[in-house]
Amino acid sequence: MNNTINIMIGLIAGSCLFLITINYMAENIEDFESRPLPPPKQMSITSQNPVIKIDATSRKKWTLVDFSSKKTYKVKDKEIEKNKTNHHPWDIGFQRTKIITNGGITNPKGNVSLKNLGPVDFDSMTTIPIEGYIKDAKTYGKILNKAIADWYLYRTRTHN
Repeated sequence: MNNTINIMIGLIAGSCLFLITINYMAENIEDFESRPLPPPKQMSITSQNPVIKIDATSRKKWTLVDFSSKKTYKVKDKEIEKNKTNHHPWDIGFQRTKIITNGGITNPKGNVSLKNLGPVDFDSMTTIPIEGYIKDAKTYGKILNKAIADWYLYRTRTHN
């Protein structure tokens, strides 16, 4: 048999198998999607210390947090609005999954650095560790603080 005919038969058979599989999966997905979702769990946070609510959902704005005054400030671009960034007292900044601190490469004049203590009950902390703090640094073109870099690991290929 001609090589081209063999290729065409293989492609047609593969396409049919693919379509049958997708059709079967689509029926199962419809069954799964017709089930009602469970009610969302309400997250309750309790602490003896003050709780600061931070809106870090914006893709364009940074939310800067000052722990001493318990205030938050919005900054559109930390590089362009550097005077605004340095105008407000702040300790840590959030933009979706990105976190910066007021020290290191983000603000060389700032004195904020972080230490990862691991899983710790916040209210049980009575003393502050003296050493082992890390400032922001530039890694692969991004600002990163290695003390908290592993809090969010997302793999786009596997979505986990």
